[in-house]
Amino acid sequence: MSLFDAFRTGWTFRTSTPSLTVGDEVGVFIHRHQEHAGDGDGAATATADATETDAEDGSSSQGVGVASIGDTQLYVDGTGPEHVDKRVRVRITEFDESTATGRGEFVAVVGESSYAG
Repeated sequence: MSLFDAFRTGWTFRTSTPSLTVGDEVGVFIHRHQEHAGDGDGAATATADATETDAEDGSSSQGVGVASIGDTQLYVDGTGPEHVDKRVRVRITEFDESTATGRGEFVAVVGESSYAG
């Protein structure tokens, strides 16, 4: 083994389209809120038209929060405009690797953005 091979041992490249597993909880920043949920092909889903109630603080919101993880778009149910620029914990409910899009449900606010102003 050359010195160069020894130096590179264990290196891997990160992907810009991470894979998410249904049931996992991840921390993400909600960067925008949209009135209708996307499903990866530009169509709106019926669940985004219904008014949802946030279990933690009782607020109701229509639409979804959007988080980007690399090139992956994650649509978060149970969030409203007040969650934009906040770090939230999300439970993954569905994920499509072919389109790098997924859906999740809001669990809790876990932090604020340092850029929120």
